[in-house]
Amino acid sequence: AIKTNALSPISSNDGSIVLDNGAASVVGTWTTASSATDKYGADYRYKGMGTGAAYLQYTPTIAVPKDYQIFEWHTQGGNRSAGTPHIVSYNGGTATININQTANGGKWNLLGTFNMISGAAGYVRITDGFTDATQIAIADAIKFLPVPSDIIMDNASASLVGSWTTGTSSTDKYGANYNYKGPGTGAASCQFVPNVAASGVYQVYEWHTAGANRAVDAKYRLNNGDTGASQTFVINQTGSGGTWNLLGTFSFSQGTACTVSVVDNFTTGTVIVADAVKLVYVSQ
Repeated sequence: AIKTNALSPISSNDGSIVLDNGAASVVGTWTTASSATDKYGADYRYKGMGTGAAYLQYTPTIAVPKDYQIFEWHTQGGNRSAGTPHIVSYNGGTATININQTANGGKWNLLGTFNMISGAAGYVRITDGFTDATQIAIADAIKFLPVPSDIIMDNASASLVGSWTTGTSSTDKYGANYNYKGPGTGAASCQFVPNVAASGVYQVYEWHTAGANRAVDAKYRLNNGDTGASQTFVINQTGSGGTWNLLGTFSFSQGTACTVSVVDNFTTGTVIVADAVKLVYVSQ
């Protein structure tokens, strides 16, 4: 950021927009300080109790209208307000979140998830409208993190090992078709490789077509390339077809290091089905 002479706002590879207090518009008399070691950037601002008419306003320029997780950063201390108002203006109205600034300093604290339209219509205001009269409110930094879209991988995008057959007859399929196979040793697989745009915690779901001839113990193997860990989940494919079924919740780094594979080592049933896998973003 210093090299490009663009100190604020700062955008990262996860698409987030970070606005330090120097990028905020200031209404009223706020003092700039730098002594707190848990500050974001070079400094922060503070003010005593008022009516709420004084504030720092952080206004991002939103390129992509969608849901955003909004975070605040403050320096903590015993003289901070236990209820500093943060007013979020978003697509649909405003919300006020009171933050206890006596604790949880020096990190990003979630205000909530809000839908933001493109442009500079939305904002976050940190105001002096708190009620603990002897304390101060801190205004340091705000981050807007776009909520990644769901990652859906249909069977057509999967990598196949072994002999799989493409089917279309099941009405509860996802997309145009699905893959199926008879029992084997586990050496054959249908592998889904998600391209994770932003590191974070994701829920992982599978979709299959149900039928009486399906595997009762269909194996889904998740390999986490970040940690090297491998976990196997069992799904009864005779039921719960035509819907997203949760396998679990996991942390993934940005990129394509993790895989979800449907393997053929089932014991009960005639065929195993590999149709679709979905990742849904939960949090950072």
